[in-house]
Amino acid sequence: MPTRADDELEIMRLLARLAQAVDDRDADAYRDCLADEVVCLVSDASPNEVWRAVSREAYARQAVESVSAFDWTHHRLCNFVIVVAGERAHGK
Repeated sequence: MPTRADDELEIMRLLARLAQAVDDRDADAYRDCLADEVVCLVSDASPNEVWRAVSREAYARQAVESVSAFDWTHHRLCNFVIVVAGERAHGK
């Protein structure tokens, strides 16, 4: 039976895989870290927040494209804050 610590470790591993995928500019690896749909904030000049669901393919492509102009990126992952509440969890 998985424990809360197991769940937290899996979330930390997922965050590390996500960061590595974007650093490698690997949209397929990035996509594989996501659910089928990603709910994200639409960026516009509107003062009202607008959230929408997009496909994981579109989200991954946009994420990798957004850093592709940089010569390099590097993520330092530390001080994880993971909150597990039943079947749901979130992390920073």
